[in-house]
Formats: sequence, C-alpha cells, structure tokens
Amino acid sequence: MRGMSSDWSAEEDTMPTLAVFTAAETPSEPRTTAEVASTLDADEETVRHRLSKLVDNGELRSKTLDSGRRLWWRPVSAVDRSLEDDTTYFDRILSHSPDYVLIVDETGQVKYNSPPVETILGREPEDLVGIDSFSNIHPDDRAAAEAAYTELLSGSVEEMVVEFRAKHADGSWQWVEVTGVDKRDDPVIDGALLNVRDVTTRKKQEQELRETTRRLQAVLDTIESAVFMKDTDGRYLLMNQTCRELFGVSPEATASELTDRALFDSETAASFRADDRRVFDRESTIAIEEEIPVGDDVRTHLTRKTPMVDDAGESYALCAVSTDITEQKARERRLAEQRADLEALNSLNRVFREITDAVLEQSTRAEIEEALCAQLAAADSYEAACLGEIEPTTGEISISAKAGSQAIVDAIDVAVLLSEPIEQGAAGATFRNDLGDHGAPDSIESFAAVPIGYESTQYGVLGIVTDRDDAFGSHERAVLEQLGEVVGHAIATTERQRALLSDEIIEISFEIEDLFDDFEFSLDASGRITYDRSVPIRDDGFLVYGTATGDSLQLIETLVDSEHAARWESVTALSTDDGVTRFELLFTDHPVFSTLKTQPGYVHEAIVEDGAFRSTFHFAPNADIQAAIDSVKAVFSGATLVTRQRRARPTQSPQRLSAVLSDRLTDRQLAALEAAYGAGFFNWPRDSSGEALADSLGISPSTYHQHLRKAQQTLMEIVFETDSG
Repeated sequence: MRGMSSDWSAEEDTMPTLAVFTAAETPSEPRTTAEVASTLDADEETVRHRLSKLVDNGELRSKTLDSGRRLWWRPVSAVDRSLEDDTTYFDRILSHSPDYVLIVDETGQVKYNSPPVETILGREPEDLVGIDSFSNIHPDDRAAAEAAYTELLSGSVEEMVVEFRAKHADGSWQWVEVTGVDKRDDPVIDGALLNVRDVTTRKKQEQELRETTRRLQAVLDTIESAVFMKDTDGRYLLMNQTCRELFGVSPEATASELTDRALFDSETAASFRADDRRVFDRESTIAIEEEIPVGDDVRTHLTRKTPMVDDAGESYALCAVSTDITEQKARERRLAEQRADLEALNSLNRVFREITDAVLEQSTRAEIEEALCAQLAAADSYEAACLGEIEPTTGEISISAKAGSQAIVDAIDVAVLLSEPIEQGAAGATFRNDLGDHGAPDSIESFAAVPIGYESTQYGVLGIVTDRDDAFGSHERAVLEQLGEVVGHAIATTERQRALLSDEIIEISFEIEDLFDDFEFSLDASGRITYDRSVPIRDDGFLVYGTATGDSLQLIETLVDSEHAARWESVTALSTDDGVTRFELLFTDHPVFSTLKTQPGYVHEAIVEDGAFRSTFHFAPNADIQAAIDSVKAVFSGATLVTRQRRARPTQSPQRLSAVLSDRLTDRQLAALEAAYGAGFFNWPRDSSGEALADSLGISPSTYHQHLRKAQQTLMEIVFETDSG
C-alpha cells in the first residue's frame, strides 16, 4: 500500500484517515496523532501530514495543547449534514430550554447563542454572534461582570455566578443570572460555556419584598415592645429597633447571623431556647415572663411567642412580642406591700383600740399599767411588754408592770433601753432593730421605747419586744406614739380625779401689795376685780371669767391694750348689774393656768382690790407644789408666799362635783359648760349668746350647742343620782 501511495489522489490519501473519525461511535471525540497513527498502522509523520490536509479542507479541527501535543477532532457541524437545513446541532437540543446558552471566547466575543435568547432579549441568535458580550451589559453592572469573567478564566473559581442587567431589543433592561464554566480545553466548545437565565421577575419580587420588609420594619420600629422572629434553629430572622436596643445589637448587624448564644450568657440562652421549643412542640402561642439582662440591670419582660406555619401546616419560625413590665411588676410589689402594710395597720389599730378601751376602763394608775402591758403581750405582733416609772429625783427607771415572756424581759437590758428617750431628749419614741449588745435572744429582733406622758408630765416609758424583723414601720410608730399619749392622758385623768376626791388638800396663798408698780405708766387702781373660773381652750389659751367694780374694768382694758401684759389678749364685758360688771378675759400661754391644767389643783380665790393682789390655790397632796409656786413667781415677780399648809378638804367641796363632771364629760363638753356659766349664759336676760361663746372656743355654734346640751344632761343626771342616793 505504501508503494501505491504516490499514485493516489489527495482525497484517496486522506479518506482512510477521515474514516478513523467517521466510523467511530463518537466522531467528534478528540484524538492525538499517535492514536490515529496506531489505528491506521502508519508512521506519525505521514498521519500528521494527512490530518493537516483534512483540517485545511474543513473536515477536521485541531488544537495544540500546552504540553505540545496536538488534538484532532471531527467538527459537530460535519457529523450529521442533515441538521444543517434549519438549525445547528446545539440549537435543536437547546431550543426548548427557558434559559439560553452562549459560548464566549477568552476575549469576550460571542461565538454561539442558543435560540431562547430571542425570548429573553428579543434578538436573533445570529445577530449577537461575533459581538463583544460585555457591550450589552448595563454600565453600572459591567465592571462586576468583567471581574467575574476574569476570575473564571484565571482558574480561581470553578464556576462563575453573576447577576447583571442586559439590554433588550426594545431598549429596556432585563435582569439575568449567568452561570459559567471554563471549557477552553474542550475542542468542541473552545471557550466559556455560559447559561443565562432571565431573573427579572424574581428581581422585581425581591425589590417588592425589600420594600415591603422596609415598610414593615418602619412600622415595627414604632412599637415600644420588642418584636422579633426566629427560625426553628434559633437564628433571628427579624428585629425591630426596640429589640436591637434591648439586646445591644447595632443597626448595621445582620439579624440572621445572631442567635441567643451570641447575645446572652449560656444560662439565659438555654432558658430562651427551651421556651422556643415549647412553642414549636405545642404549636400554639405561649406567654411567659422572662428576665432579660440589660447591661448591669435585669429587666422583666412579658413575652408572647407564636408559631409561624407554612402551607403544609409545619412550623418554620416563631414571632414574639416582648413588653417591658419591670415598672409594672415594681408597682404590683409596692401595691402588695402597701396592702400588707394596710392589713397590718388595720390589725394594729384593732389591737390598739382594744388596748385603749381596756385602759380607759381602769380606775387606778396601777390597773392602767397592768392592763396596758397585758393587752400588748397578748397581741400576735408582740412577745412581751413592760412599763418603767421614772424616779423624779434620780431619773432612774424601775419596772412597775410587765407581761408576756418573763425570760425575754429578764434577758434584755430593759432599764437601759427604756431610758434612751429620756437620755437623748427625744420628743417621741425610740426604736431599735439591733439588740445584740443588750442581751436579747436570737429570736428577738426589735424593741420600742414609748414615753407615757400628758402635757409636760412624764409618767414613765413603755417597752415593747417583738420577734418581727420588719417591725415598727412609720404607721406602727405613729400608732404607738399615739397610744403613749392616750395612756398618759388616762393616767393624768385618774390621778387628777383621785387627788380631787382626796380628804386632804395643800393650800398655798400669795399677796402683792401693789400689783401695778412694775408698769411704766400710772394706773387708777380703784375698784375690785374678782376671779370666778378659767376654761382652757385651743392653742394654749384660757378664758378667765370674773367680776369688776368701779373703774377696775377700764384698768383691765388698759392692760390689754398695753405692751406690758403680753399674755392679755382681749377683754369683753358681758353684763353689768348694780355696778358689778361680769367680764371674759382671754389669756394665752399663761404659766399659772398651764400649771393648773397639768397639776391636780384649782384657784380657790383671786382678788385685786385697790391695787393689792391676794390669791389662794388648793392642790391635791400628790401635786408638784414647787412647780405651782414657780409658775406664780414667773408671772408675778413681787408675789409673797403667805401660806403653804396641809388641811382637810371641806365636806361639801365643789371640786368633788367637778371631779365627777371631769370623769363623765369630754374636755370640750366640760369647757362648753364652764364657759356658759362663767359668761352668764344661764342668766336672764343672758349676758352672752351661744354664738359668742362658740366664737370664743373656736368652734361652730351648732357644735357648741351640741356640747352644751350633752353637758347639761350629764349634770342633771349627776344631781338627781346624788339626790336619789
């Protein structure tokens, strides 16, 4: 055959070589020179020469690889000439695809377009062959497309995915997604194989979704509660502004990159995750109170978590609304505490009312003290109670009554604790919640020392022991201090009644030769001024009733108008009969009358005649006589003490009736009766009206008449009860 080769035509020389490709199952499969020579059993140089002739004739294609080897293959267009009448081989395969395929060489020039390009860009495939593929890309997107293509050809990536806007034949811009691979080593493709998909609709939907999301975010950001969404894996999908501020997430942070573990400590994150699982397991909304750390603080939130389900009914996420209820919880706690305080106060008030009633039923000081301690010790709030008396000369405390746990009272330094209000000069009670230095058992938490007194007289100090560590709040303290005043008043009343009903009195009398010598102006001292009685009224005031003869009333009026009698406020003439004028004189803060108010005593007689003053006072044996003497000296510095003697009380002493009245009437009722009598209200015609008396006492006329009627009724009952006895 080799000897005949010179007689063959060129076509005959190449036919066996071409048959190697056409007879193969895959005619277009590339082959090397060695492979073809082996099949023909010929030398490679001869085969290479024949293969080159076939390339020149268009029957084969060839490419030299980087390794120096040369590949030969049958072009697809020549595999089946029957396809050439309407379309190419590629076109037949790709014409029904929604995407279009193009082949671009390494310079970016289009080598091939599949038919769907007409649907996507409105252009015929052959119109785009040979053009620069980047020339049809939107100017704003071209740089990114070129960079992606360069990266693909450089081998940095195996696949290129890029989105950009491509120009439609009508001038509009269509969004496309291009996926490409480098097929330059494929002799058939010899370029980048790109798949182009129209994503314009998707892009519009994404834009609409972004706009909807933006509007939704704007709405959610106006909500004061924290709103968020999480998927089933615990990743956040959405957060409103309140939520970001609460969790400390910056506005730039992407919610989908966050989980509870990234935002909170492990314990808090585990708790939140457990609540999320409950939502998905139950497939229903839950409402829970959550403690959320915020900086150094912890805020309480009421969070409602609701599952989000797809069309198949499967939960894919949850939506939560979390409202800060920290202040609400604090208000609820304060309200609960206030209710508890109110209940405790009501309980205390009931106890103290019972104590007050029990104390007021007693007739002696000892009985009052015993009843007070017994009632307090019997109350659930206290363990023991005791009462210490103050020794007048030494100021030492001695226990006069006690009740409750004897062991507790004996263990505590009661005398020391009771003396604290006196030593500190405290105006009110003292309260201690630390008794460790005073020998108290561990179970005892608090101690109160409450002064018992009335006006300026202190009778003792009440001690109260309790095991409550929250004892003696402001309300309880106020009630205890009020109790001290009530008990002090009860003791004062009992002592005064006992003194006034005693068989003996102490009489002291004073004289002043010229009462008005101390005044810097001349006074006509003619006439007689006689004291009848005094009535204590509001604000340390006293109404003094008496009679005046001659010019003595003008003398009183002159003193009232002068600066030398500061305590003399006003004088009112009530009536005049046969030269005797009844008057009402208002004093304020008068030492003598103030002393008589607190001491068991009264003015027996007081007369100013022709400038000379003499007065006599009767006191009970237990009265502080020196205090009475000092009060007179404070007003009348020139007064001489004439007598100070103990004597028998007259059998028919009017003070016995006064004591009974003091026991049966209230202070206001007794004042109304005494003022009416002193002002001549019971005279006919009346020397003073009810309205004038009411004004003097600082009360309304209706209230005054109510007090007076009650006092008159009680007085009649006492008189008739005495007569019947």
